[in-house]
Amino acid sequence: MSKKAGIILTVIFFAAAALYFTFLGRTANFPDPDSFYHAKMAALMRDNLVIKEFHWIKFADFTQKFTDQHFLYHIFLIPFTYLVNPLIGLKIATIILAIGVLIAFYFLLKRLGARWPLLFTAVLLFVTPFIFRINLAKAIAFSLLILFAATALLARKKNFGLAMLSFFYVWSYGGWILIILLTTSFFLADFLIKKELNFKPIINVAAGCALGIIINPFFPNNLLFYWEQIVQIGFINYQDKIPVGLEWYPYKILDFLSAIIFPVILSFIAFALWAKKIKNEQRQNTLDKKAISEKFSIIFAIFIFSLFLGVWTLKSQRFVEYFAPFFTLASALLITFSLPRNFSLKDIGDFLGTKIFPKLFLFIYSCLIIGFFFALSALKLESQFTKQFNFNYLKEPSEWLKNNTPAGSTIFHGSWGDFPMLFYHNSQNVYLSGMDPTFFYRFNPELYKEWLGIASGQIKNDLADKIKNDFGASFVLVKKNENKLKENLEKDGFTKKFENNEATIYSIKPL
Repeated sequence: MSKKAGIILTVIFFAAAALYFTFLGRTANFPDPDSFYHAKMAALMRDNLVIKEFHWIKFADFTQKFTDQHFLYHIFLIPFTYLVNPLIGLKIATIILAIGVLIAFYFLLKRLGARWPLLFTAVLLFVTPFIFRINLAKAIAFSLLILFAATALLARKKNFGLAMLSFFYVWSYGGWILIILLTTSFFLADFLIKKELNFKPIINVAAGCALGIIINPFFPNNLLFYWEQIVQIGFINYQDKIPVGLEWYPYKILDFLSAIIFPVILSFIAFALWAKKIKNEQRQNTLDKKAISEKFSIIFAIFIFSLFLGVWTLKSQRFVEYFAPFFTLASALLITFSLPRNFSLKDIGDFLGTKIFPKLFLFIYSCLIIGFFFALSALKLESQFTKQFNFNYLKEPSEWLKNNTPAGSTIFHGSWGDFPMLFYHNSQNVYLSGMDPTFFYRFNPELYKEWLGIASGQIKNDLADKIKNDFGASFVLVKKNENKLKENLEKDGFTKKFENNEATIYSIKPL
């Protein structure tokens, strides 16, 4: 293929991927409620760039000592909030970032010398949970772009650039510890493969992260927040004690393997080719250990990082968005490393012989298999992105509360997952819990259990007294599916003030 034809094919591929992502995000729905939180934060930051007090959540340690763990991501979103509807702007920003991830992955493959970078980039389109996650209106794609850049800098030993990137990563995303893990993987690979102890990258990344924490608009409050977010929620996780977000629960092994089947197949091919290369070179006594160590160290580092991410993904499925691309990247580099220098895709055709039938059969069969899996993935994703949370979900109840309750008054609601929509449509009131239930649980475990008991309908008596005195709320928002809570409130003499097809609002006494 000529260089010009390759460029045209690359442009067509990414244009098609952009159209695909636009198709997934075409409706006025979000598959994840956190999208509303990010849109609202970006809108609020237009007027007050640094928000240090987050009084909209009542029961959390960070209420008066807030840290915006997505600070630079929210700054990136600000221009998109100037559209008629900030939620539409958020959709556009998300599509841009998602296609940016694929483009960055392609150029990372080229930078690291992988053959057929477009082919290996296309593999990611078949990893359904990866495509789902990078198309969420969250900081995931933003984080991946930084990690891809860090990988390129580590491979080229650009230590000052690593320090700067680490600094900005801390300002961008609460999962900045990933860049430390990535750098540690390169350190281990250098030690195991090249027998070198290269501390410079680790020192620079550690210094960059430390400065990012200290020279920070939220310092020293961010220290407490990172302890809660990274250690308590990320590492320890309270899924055995409280119901947390679905993304924090582990994969079943078979589900995990089926989700990443194409990267797994790619890895089998890579290791088979590598084993054959080593065997042939040993037989011919042409094994250049020095050359292998230089080339293989980067590949091994990315495999180590992938191993860490794979274990993490089995613990919490949300990390699949990191595991899939880095595992694919490592396999692609190993395939490039293992194949003869003069090997090309044309050699596969020569292997099949001169007869047209085997080639035609293989081509048609491959197209059918690829088309089947892509259609399966697209249908699943389309279903996820066209349902769930509509732009106007809980808008009417929120506006009623905004217009009929005192500013700053607390609203009792039955689920922490309601917060982003309530917050987006009405930032005048205060809500019990949001962002993650772990914050409420660690703030006051007994009060959290009482809240859960009332919301689930298990606590039925003296609800007015408990809601008013224990939670400081005079109004209760009950969604349509919270039938037991609604039944208990009506038995306890609460007054219905508002009702639509989404929720009912009660007050403790007539106003």
